Parts: sequence; structure tokens; C-alpha cells
Amino acid sequence: MRRISLARTWPSLRSLGPLLVVTMVLGGCGAPPAELQAGTDTVRTPAPEASTSTSSTGHPVDHDVPTLQASCGRVLLDGGLAPVLPDTPLDAEAMAALASAASVDPVEAVFFDQYAWSVAMASPDQVTLFGRGLHDPDSDAPSYGTASFTKDGAGWRPDGWGGCRIEVSAPGFGNAHWVLDPETSPDPTTTELAVLIVEQNCASGQPPIGRDIVPVVTTDAGKVVITVLVEPVQGGADCPSNPWHPITIELPEPLGDRTLFDGGVVPHVARPWPPTASSLDSFGRDP
Repeated sequence: MRRISLARTWPSLRSLGPLLVVTMVLGGCGAPPAELQAGTDTVRTPAPEASTSTSSTGHPVDHDVPTLQASCGRVLLDGGLAPVLPDTPLDAEAMAALASAASVDPVEAVFFDQYAWSVAMASPDQVTLFGRGLHDPDSDAPSYGTASFTKDGAGWRPDGWGGCRIEVSAPGFGNAHWVLDPETSPDPTTTELAVLIVEQNCASGQPPIGRDIVPVVTTDAGKVVITVLVEPVQGGADCPSNPWHPITIELPEPLGDRTLFDGGVVPHVARPWPPTASSLDSFGRDP
């Protein structure tokens, strides 16, 4: 039986180090403020029907369990952690739209021949197609693609296309990839995981301090899938690479001998300890 819960997350004291030093200097030998103490608190995972999370500063924030949704490029997919891929065959209008791709630069037009296309969304003026890759699965080419077309007089014109990866997030949140902290090894009795996360949305290269971080933990007999959701930056943000950010995620029960998976992508990515060199070098994008 699969269980889904909303975990609590606390910032690592390593990420609060400079603030902790300043607080101790200014406050003498007294206890640090609650938001700093929260970095080492143990907090029970709330039940899904009465769940709360914490912001990345340790302050409680009320939440229902977010409804996870998958997407690939511009295409939203049903099914959450187990997305259902579009399989509606191309009708005459969709075939005409796809044929209009011959009008783009020949180098770009090759893209459209690399996928088997289905209709993802269609209206009288717009068609969006979802493609399954026809290339070698072991190649570096994206496994999936999307292409959008707009009605242009009696015909169609392509207005956007590209490869995509299936990502899982929730309304009002982006996601973060994560790896286990190389400095903290979990064991079968572990109920708190030290992890490093890296936000996928544009955030001007800043960590998600002061924004909600909501880990959704799904468990069954053989695995634990953790999908880390992050409140996006309000307003505009630049898109340099975002940094690793340490947090602690509480599990609803001891880890046991189950395998940990990052649920932010599909297929889910196993996250062993110690983390692989490729996962660290790619900021969590690769296994």
C-alpha cells in the first residue's frame, strides 16, 4: 500500500552559520531564537488531512497536501507521480499543422522527424503535440518533445518546439532536485534525512531562503519517493545556475532497507548515499 505524507523540512544549521554566530555575539549566552533552534528540532510528520509544512526559515506554514502534477515542456500531464502520456492520434488538422514544420530552417526541421507525435491539446486556433522519441534511448537526445502550432489563415505555422523532460511540481510551486548530503549517511533507523536541494525555477542564483519548501513523501514497501516543492520567486528573476541548499526532511517512519528516489522527475531517479559524482556535477539532473 502506498502512503503519501507532507514532511516537515528544516534548514541545516550549516546554512545558518553566519547568522548563528551574530546571534550568539549579540545575545550573550542565552538560547538562540526559535527559528535557529528549529534547525535541530525533531518534528513529527503531520497526517495528510491536517498537514503543515515549514518555510525555509523554520516558521510554520499551513498547507493541504499539494496536488502533484507532471508536465513536459508546455504540456500538462494527468497522473501526478505516474503521469499518463497523451496518445490521441493526429487528425487531419493536426497532420496539417505538423506538415507546416517543413517551412522552418532545414536544420531545425529535423527535430520533427525524431518523434512519434500525438495530440496533447487542440482548439480551432491552436494545436500542441506531444512526441515520444524515435532515437536510441541511450542517446543524449530528450526522450520526449513538444511542438505548438497556431492557425495562420487557411493553414498553420509552428510557433514553438523542443525536447522536454517530465518534471513533477504542484500548483503554486516549482520543484527542486535533491541528493543526500555527502557528509551524513542514512541507515535503516533513519527518520530524518539530510539532503541538498537545488531549485529548478529561475531564482537569480539565490537559495530559497525565506520561501516555502514543501517535501511530499510517498512510501511503499520497497521505496521512498520524495518530491521537493519550492515556492517560486515573486516577480522577475534571472536564470543563472542555482546553488545547493541544505535542509533536513523528516520521514513518516524509519527508512529501513528501502531505496530513496527523487520524485521531481519521471522516471524517478534513485538517490544513493554517497551521492554519485554525476548527480553532484549536474546539480541533481543526472542519476
